Amino acid sequence: MTNKVILIYALVIIEVIAIFILGSKIYTKQNNTAMIINPITKENLLFSSEGNLKNFYEHKPKRIMKDEGGKEIVNTINSDALNERFEYTTDKPKDTFRIISLGDSFTYGFGVNTPDNYSEVLEDLLNNELYCKNFKRFEVINLGVQGYDIEYAAERFRRRGQKYNPDLVIWLIKDDDFLPREVPLGPMLDSLERIQYQKKALRLFNTTYSKNPLLFLLFQITNKQRAALEDFTQSRDRTYMYAKISLSSEETIPGDGHPNKKGHRAFAEGLFEYITQNKIIPCD
Repeated sequence: MTNKVILIYALVIIEVIAIFILGSKIYTKQNNTAMIINPITKENLLFSSEGNLKNFYEHKPKRIMKDEGGKEIVNTINSDALNERFEYTTDKPKDTFRIISLGDSFTYGFGVNTPDNYSEVLEDLLNNELYCKNFKRFEVINLGVQGYDIEYAAERFRRRGQKYNPDLVIWLIKDDDFLPREVPLGPMLDSLERIQYQKKALRLFNTTYSKNPLLFLLFQITNKQRAALEDFTQSRDRTYMYAKISLSSEETIPGDGHPNKKGHRAFAEGLFEYITQNKIIPCD
């Protein structure tokens, strides 16, 4: 057997193993501090072959999810496959400022009840504490899904988000969101290759959402990743980066790393302060 044939067999075996590992769970993420595993059972998901993403998935609508861990966690999935308390009309109500939140399990609210994720808390803060002559109502629509990378979050916006005609998009991005889900050997890519891959996804996102403000909420990203996002921010009007949030041990789920109820409130309060201080919402 020639060396070339041996190499081909080895590459095939490596790819099969990688596919098996990725397929055994919906997603496994690794960052610099801990392994975070977010299993989602396939019977609770919708898979779609639409577009170029072969493995894209969303939650099934009109369903209540309960965590099988130590305590019961209830997530309500509305008719548009969103982890939300409410249904939202496609047509934006008069005098309403509408926000969409994008991201992975941190945005989705893994490990907390639906009313306690940061999108819901921010919505309540805006409606209860922000006086604004221009708007009578604020909506924050949560498009987060466990295991999403940047490309999947951008596709989620294209499929679910743009029809809501948001006035602002808030996108939480973490270190492991640069790991491509759609690439079978994605974990073998080096950091620069991952960044280049996801920069293409950002450019595509900008074709579906380019006129209104975009706010990146950055959490535990590397300097190279931040530089890539800064380049994108500078190339786009009314684009902001907020990276001052960190979580204490009291604000995370033990042994997991996801924000708990206190952590989500910290995200929401930080966002509320940043949005109001920088006048991202035009209030007189």
